Amino acid sequence: MLFTLMASAQASGGQIHRKTKIPSRNIRNSSDSPQIRVLSESEKTCELISKTINGANGSYEQPCISDSYLGSYIIPSKVGGYTVVRIGNNAFCRCKKITSLKIPSTVKEIGEYAFSGCTSLTNVKIAGSIKVISKGAFYFCSSLETMNLPEGLINIEEDAFAFCERLTTISLPNTLISIGKNSFNGCGFVSLSIPSSVKTIGDGAFYRSQLKSIVIPSNIKAISNNTFAGCELLTSVNIHIGVTSIGDNAFSGCKSLVSIIIPESIDHIGKWAFASCRSLTTLTIPDNVIVIRSSTFSWCTSLNSLTISSNIKEIDLDAFSDCKTLSIYCSIQNPKNCIIRKIEGLPLKVSLYVPKGTKTLYEEAGWCNYFSSIFEK
Repeated sequence: MLFTLMASAQASGGQIHRKTKIPSRNIRNSSDSPQIRVLSESEKTCELISKTINGANGSYEQPCISDSYLGSYIIPSKVGGYTVVRIGNNAFCRCKKITSLKIPSTVKEIGEYAFSGCTSLTNVKIAGSIKVISKGAFYFCSSLETMNLPEGLINIEEDAFAFCERLTTISLPNTLISIGKNSFNGCGFVSLSIPSSVKTIGDGAFYRSQLKSIVIPSNIKAISNNTFAGCELLTSVNIHIGVTSIGDNAFSGCKSLVSIIIPESIDHIGKWAFASCRSLTTLTIPDNVIVIRSSTFSWCTSLNSLTISSNIKEIDLDAFSDCKTLSIYCSIQNPKNCIIRKIEGLPLKVSLYVPKGTKTLYEEAGWCNYFSSIFEK
């Protein structure tokens, strides 16, 4: 059911359309009233929606207010007697002249791409307990600098703040459970505290962001693929005990990373996980990890010490490509029990340190063909 407010009282077909004052600031066009869809007649609730325009070449969508609206905008808590509880999909999409927003406490959900492409928007204030920020809600709001996310927020969906490159100030509430795929891709903040309430972080959530350090709390069981890939300013990572998996490319391209704490709870490290971490110098692989996968440490040109446990069952030698100063400290007692995935260009320019009294076993297993030298430690 659609309900459109008119700017002035007029009679049409026996129905009276009442004049409604929109509580917003810097209104350039007083006749610009938001279009709504009634969600519940009994509860008198509605959502703001985009307008469907029927043109000569077919229909197309326009924002719920004029896309030429200039200045700050206060979203009304009520329109025509209906309480606004949701900002609908694309409702303010490409309103390129809105500079700031205030969202009332009545709103519980921000729909998909609701404010995407609002390229002049610098700050957003949310008064209430929004539970969901939907897919692409603030996608490519390239001027957005500050954002307060209120307590009560549960889910940030994929692409929600993607490409908000000037977003430098944001805090995540203690009620947050899920951070979606690519949700903060390319954002400008250098620090962020992930609350312990968060259980899942989607692929690429912080891809190419400006983070300098991060702590991964224990409730997050898996660091997904590409989560921090391309974070070129990231220098330190602290992963708490309880996290069990580091996905493919999770930290690849973090060229400033010098320190990472990997807890014993980790049992899986994916392909390319630390590839091109050119400042990383030392690393210890936890005992629960049994496979070193392809390109895991490729192009880690400063990596000089890697410690692996006796539990390793399989090594892909491509994991150490272009690690020209690397020494591996290996605790495997019987190398014949470990599968080696060979690559071209052997032996690697990598020194291998093995347990005392086992060098002969490694030579008999052919490991002298894989590494430049083998030493007993």
